[in-house]
Parts: sequence; C-alpha cells; structure tokens
Amino acid sequence: MSHVTAPYPPGTPCWVDLIAPDQRLAVDFYRRVLHWEAEVLPHGSGHRTVFRFKGRPVAGINTIRNQDGSIPELSPAAVWTTCLATKDVDAAAEAVSVDGGAVLVPGADRTGISRTALVRDPSGAVFGLWQADAEAALPGAAFVGEVGSFAWNELYTADPAAVAPFYSTVLGIEVTPVESAPGIYVFTVDGRPVAALSDSENLPRSAYPTWLTYFAVADLDAARTELGRAGGSVLGDTFDTPLGRAGVARDPQGAFFGLVQLP
Repeated sequence: MSHVTAPYPPGTPCWVDLIAPDQRLAVDFYRRVLHWEAEVLPHGSGHRTVFRFKGRPVAGINTIRNQDGSIPELSPAAVWTTCLATKDVDAAAEAVSVDGGAVLVPGADRTGISRTALVRDPSGAVFGLWQADAEAALPGAAFVGEVGSFAWNELYTADPAAVAPFYSTVLGIEVTPVESAPGIYVFTVDGRPVAALSDSENLPRSAYPTWLTYFAVADLDAARTELGRAGGSVLGDTFDTPLGRAGVARDPQGAFFGLVQLP
C-alpha cells in the first residue's frame, strides 16, 4: 500500500468529502460498509471528520459552514464531493466564475490541511478545489486505487462535449474523447488518466449532473448486501468497467456513490 506524502498534481482528484447533515449516521454507515475508522479533527480544521483505513486518511465528512457558523444558502444536501487539486484555490475559483461556473463556498483555510472551495461547473455538477498546505500532514488521500480508498471519479452530465473545455481551461486537464465509446472522455494529468467524463445516460439510474466517486472493495456482492443492512440502497444491477465489476448505491442520507471490485 503506497503512501502519498506530497501534494497531488493540479487537476488530479486528491480527496473526497461527504457533505452530510448527520455526521454520526454517516460514520456508522461507512464503518460497516467500507470498514473505515473515523477521527474528529480539532475545531480549527473546520466541521470535519476524517475517515481512515488501516490508520491512513482516505476521505472525510464536512458540514459546510460560513465564517459566522451558518449554513450557506446554496450548500448541497448529502453528497459525495470530488476535490480536484490546484496550486491556487482562489485563482481557480475565479476562473470557474469567468468560464461559466459558480462559486458556492469561497476559499477557506483548514488549519494545517488545505485551502478549499466548493464550486459548480457550467452543467451544474458540484466539485471541490483543494490547495494542500505547504507543510500539510494531509496533502490529500494517503492512497488511492486500492481496497479501502476511492478508486475512480467520474463526472456524469447530459452534454459531456459542452463541459469538457471548462475543465481544460480552469484546471489545465487534458480531456480526450474515447473513440471506441461515444460520449465518454478521459481526464489526463501529466500523461496519466485520473478521471472520466461521461453521458449521464450511462448511469444505471436517472441522474442529475454529478461527480460520482467509486470506492474499491474486496467483495462487491458482500458490500452491497451490507450497505442494505446498514440502511443504504443499491441502485440497479452491477456492470463491468475497465477497473472491474461495479455498482451504484445510495447511503441513508441520500448521497450517491459507486463501489468497484478490483481484479
């Protein structure tokens, strides 16, 4: 299990946050389904809980607050949010606004961790911007692509071709269409595939524009069974992906996410 200690390259999915009204309910659910432990961070780090797998940070829960402690009017309900790495959150957020997106929560510091912002692309999909602290103990997820962590992030929207240039302009991501699969694009950073952009019709449900996080599990069928017992729900049948067999689910508070069983 490799351990990431340096900031992720700009444009790379580097962290995922569950924005949830009830953190305790979320902790209980994901502890059962993904075998995570939870650590509540000090108040100076924001309203945040970190999920760990075998002691290493892989995801978090964040209850969004304004500086006065109030909940932002445009803050989403329960949702998994993919955070994309950037060297300058404020500059990236400004670029989002200029290029047809919107800033939902302006850049804010999480002491000793990162500076983050919550934004929305022109199609309506919400994602985070993550600028790792220069001396951060948490530059992002400690590892990815392995059991216990997120393995893939995919943006689903009704018009992929229309939104693809936005991510190239704002974050410098190379977005390339997949010739053998119309409506699907690959996000590439430094020559390495890091995410995908797909037509929302490819989801086994009626989807609004969304970034969907797929978490890696050792046994997909067992995980789907357990999440049902824990109060979640499976959505549709499993399906094959280049990473392995996958499925989509919803947690007790309504947040969608994917599960994938790696080969």
